This record gives sequence, structure tokens and C-alpha cells, in this order.
Amino acid sequence: MTVREIEKLERASQDYLWMVLKVQDDPGFYEFAKRSIQNHLTTNLCNTNSYFTGMVSTGALLLPKSKRTKEHLYGMTKLAVDILNIKEPTAENIKAEVLDKGRFNLTTANENMILRNNNQDYTKISTLVKIL
Repeated sequence: MTVREIEKLERASQDYLWMVLKVQDDPGFYEFAKRSIQNHLTTNLCNTNSYFTGMVSTGALLLPKSKRTKEHLYGMTKLAVDILNIKEPTAENIKAEVLDKGRFNLTTANENMILRNNNQDYTKISTLVKIL
């Protein structure tokens, strides 16, 4: 990870911790916190090459790089829920969850939807191959 990515992860872990603690104090904040964390994970944090597994579907290899889709191994909504449900939340626990579950493969957009709708069953899409 680059220094900038480490700084982003550190800051996000602190922000997510604040949201976890806020939800514990005010359960009505849960849905907002879940969507905020999920959106941030997807669009700002877990979208750099540091989170890339090096795996690409054979279908995606047929596409230009700009048309390949980042398909997270573990859904970002699920990860947001996991973060909000940490029993003894700390920034370090949150960071560990993100590093463990925030990784992605590259697939086609259609394969991404197939995986979303089939509980991440990789037998339903073209074979993944290691490119890195």
C-alpha cells in the first residue's frame, strides 16, 4: 500500500468507528451508517490496486481494461454490516476487517451481476486467472 492509501485507511477506520459507536448509542442511525460505510468502501477506499487480488475472469480479459468491473470478493454492504456489528469496536479491528474483506477481482459487468445474484458463486462465471 502507498502512504496515501495507508492514511486513507487509518482515517476511514476512525470515521467508521465513530459511526459504530453512534449506532450503538442511537440504533436509528444504523441504516444511514450502513449505506455511508458501504458507499465509502466501494467508491473511495477499496478500489485501488492494493486491494486487487490479481485475478481476472477470462471473460474480462476479452474487454479493454477500462471496461472491466471491480468485483469485490466479499460484498461491501456485507462488510459495512460486519463493521457495524463488531462487538468490541476499535479502529484496529475495523482496519483488519477492511484489509481482510475489501479485496476485488476484475470481471465483466454481467459477471459481477451474476455473482451478486448467486451468493458469490464463482462457478457461474468464466474462469478466474492470475495476471499478477
